[in-house]
Amino acid sequence: MKIVHLATSLQGGAGSAALRMNNALNIIGEESTIICREEILSYDKADIKSMSLKFPKKLESSAVTLLQSRLIQKNNDLVTPWSINTFNIKNEMLNKADIIHIHAYYNFLSIASLRKIVALGKPTLFTLHDQRFFTGGCHYSRGCNNFQDNCSSCPQVRKPFDYTVKEAFSKQKAVFESSMNVELISPSHWLANLAKKGALSKNLPVHVVKNPIPRIFFQTAVKSKKESNEVLRIAFIATNLNNPYKDLAVYTKAINEFSRRSLRQFCVVLVGQGNIPKFEPSVLIENVHPKNDSEMAKLLSTIDLLIVPSNQDNSPSVIGEALAAGITVIGSDAGGIPEILKDFEMPIFSVADANQLAVLIDSYQEPPSREYIREKAKKYFGDEILGGELLEIYDDLYQKLLKRG
Repeated sequence: MKIVHLATSLQGGAGSAALRMNNALNIIGEESTIICREEILSYDKADIKSMSLKFPKKLESSAVTLLQSRLIQKNNDLVTPWSINTFNIKNEMLNKADIIHIHAYYNFLSIASLRKIVALGKPTLFTLHDQRFFTGGCHYSRGCNNFQDNCSSCPQVRKPFDYTVKEAFSKQKAVFESSMNVELISPSHWLANLAKKGALSKNLPVHVVKNPIPRIFFQTAVKSKKESNEVLRIAFIATNLNNPYKDLAVYTKAINEFSRRSLRQFCVVLVGQGNIPKFEPSVLIENVHPKNDSEMAKLLSTIDLLIVPSNQDNSPSVIGEALAAGITVIGSDAGGIPEILKDFEMPIFSVADANQLAVLIDSYQEPPSREYIREKAKKYFGDEILGGELLEIYDDLYQKLLKRG
């Protein structure tokens, strides 16, 4: 079976998940390839293809992003109803594919190009990395239910652009409302349930498949407390530390409160790019930027506790990575985060409650066995297991379309 994945980027949560799904399918022997629109100099693999953009398209893409962030968005919450096409729909690999699997496609595929891909009639899957697929452009609706109707009067955009969001919603709905060859994949039940309520997506079958975690995270040796000098290492991880959804501010407040109430030696480990917030003078801070999975796995082997304080999130892969390393995770009750943490009996706190988080950090005890956590994580995030789940979904849709003729 020939599978082609389309993803704007291989970076960030969505890009990383797309790359790992592609890899999981290759591990179980399928012919899977991923096509993206970024430079891939760091990926020397035959199953990864890049569509390098010429300068005019790069300029147009940047301009569209800038205009939406400055004109349409009311605040820092992402709203992207406009998406230009930078992908050649006549791509030979796409035409030869048995399965088309589309991931985050902002400024890679436009609504018009999505229509052409769906019109090919091939089994087509979309992974939901956030809510954008079934809204008029917002990535997280923050409790707004307008996507269950027509996305009018969007609370996240400036009033003059209400029509833009509603129009984008209407056009995308027209592409998918009568399609028989499109199904959805979500890494969390939380997002899957929202999709089932959306006017645009409620008639599309949705499957829950977690994001695979590469084997290196399970295989990297974990350093003992003796090796780490008994210092408690507390991590916050985000590609962009200042991403408003990740809520570094809550982490900072909780750490500062913890430092005032505890005598324990600890170090804050901020993993990602961005502005470093102001911590208490006594707090030790490390800011690191792992370049690849190998470096991230080695870093996680030195971490004791991961904090995931997101105020909006789907099912961040960093939780799976941490569990694969046998690390205790404390997470907020946002989105799909609690689904995993409850199964692993990990602490959960209310969104934005820094005091509650500080108490949980203060009560941290090293787990009796990191290997127990790692072994359980393999059953949740192992690439062979999840690759098999994807293949089963592909094959089922492929057979259904064959029967329909």
